[in-house]
Amino acid sequence: MLDTLRKDGTITSWLTHCEASDDARLLSELPLNNPEETWCIIFKILQRPESETHLTALSDCLKKLIIYHSEEFIDCVEAQAMQNSRFKACLSRIHSYPETRISVKMLERLRNATGFPIELVAASPESLPEHAPDLSGALYATPIPLGTIDAGSFTENDMDRIARSWLKYQETLWAWEKVNNIVKEEFIEYAYNVVKSLYEKSSSDIHLSSIGAGPLESLLKKNGIFIMDRIEQLASTDKRFRICLSYIWPTNISIDLWKRILRARADEPQRK
Repeated sequence: MLDTLRKDGTITSWLTHCEASDDARLLSELPLNNPEETWCIIFKILQRPESETHLTALSDCLKKLIIYHSEEFIDCVEAQAMQNSRFKACLSRIHSYPETRISVKMLERLRNATGFPIELVAASPESLPEHAPDLSGALYATPIPLGTIDAGSFTENDMDRIARSWLKYQETLWAWEKVNNIVKEEFIEYAYNVVKSLYEKSSSDIHLSSIGAGPLESLLKKNGIFIMDRIEQLASTDKRFRICLSYIWPTNISIDLWKRILRARADEPQRK
């Protein structure tokens, strides 16, 4: 079974997902204070063909821009929806939840711009081709500048990197979910070998922190008593693995098991 994960790219894709996570999550934080850069990054993503399968995820970022800065650029949103079918398709996937509600005025303008009922429930993606049959034109579209917001400190290269990372993050999300399910649901030996395989394939501090705070911590919380002997043995001869252990936190871990983890990581400090 582990050979299958290696062959289908799960191990490599999981590590790629971790590498892309910081930049991908950054995009969700930018709308509040960096609307101009966020607007540009959205279009850098839309210009890539693979974005077509990730429009729903991208619509969450676009929605934040609308919530925080709709007055500044709703005119640009409407104009872009008229000329860019992929942007329009992304816009149509926005929905207004009670906890992140779009104002009634903006909701009506978005409805008119997309031709879809943007309500508490998202528009059905299956109906999009009828209204936006040709998404290929979006590859050559140029985003309309907002013009009213001061530019931040992000360079063109920064925005290109964030756009590429965001797409990598979305494209490898399946591997992250698959590993999580294995750790939660599969038998102990298989789950341990998957986590160990991730560690053996790791090559950066980002990988070590993601493994330690992710599947390794989950595995120890669930089955630590059964695998701790092997964890201690590996940690005794491998400094990188001790670093990996230092990203584990004691929440929901028994006192006795936590003491063994502390001894196993030796002089490595607690890391976030």
